[in-house]
Amino acid sequence: QFPPDITWHPAGNPAGDSETSSMQIAHSAVQYGGGESMWHMTCVGATKHNVSGYLEKAKGLGLRNILALRGDLPNIDEEWQYDPEKFNYGTDLVRHIRQTTGDYFTICVAGYQCFILYSLYGNAILKYFACIPLSFNVKLSTN
Repeated sequence: QFPPDITWHPAGNPAGDSETSSMQIAHSAVQYGGGESMWHMTCVGATKHNVSGYLEKAKGLGLRNILALRGDLPNIDEEWQYDPEKFNYGTDLVRHIRQTTGDYFTICVAGYQCFILYSLYGNAILKYFACIPLSFNVKLSTN
């Protein structure tokens, strides 16, 4: 049996306390289903303060699995610009999760066709090549 995949949608108050929020649905799946869930979390335009709050709430609800994503822009009509005070890429989110929560969460990521992912473990650089859509579990060093 596969765990349910719960989509994060910023317009729907995904970390709210309503029974229809993404976080509460993921919590219900864990609480009443007796298993696990994969909670999607997007980060584009979010602040570290907000993301840290979401992570603490998720820990309090017993959520352990996150699909860390950049996500779509809140307003698809506006042109995206890098903002050093906010999250801009999915890698920013993965790094922040590891730095603030250690190994508490299992983090999954999604990739694009024909990409290279660099992961630093000490001085070794591992390269992963893929030409198909994929997602995988990743353990990143915070060094």
